[in-house]
Amino acid sequence: MGKAMVKWALTHPNVKKVKATCDPDNYASIRVLEKIGFKRTKEEEESIFWVY
Repeated sequence: MGKAMVKWALTHPNVKKVKATCDPDNYASIRVLEKIGFKRTKEEEESIFWVY
């Protein structure tokens, strides 16, 4: 469902990218974001930032 939501968002002309954040210890969220194609852009102590 997550990938479908990203694809839907990108069909809108004003949407160029989709961003996400998660906690570094939230392994399930990290795995989902990696699996649907998000790339890590930045890591901090309390957050990982992602872009699709």
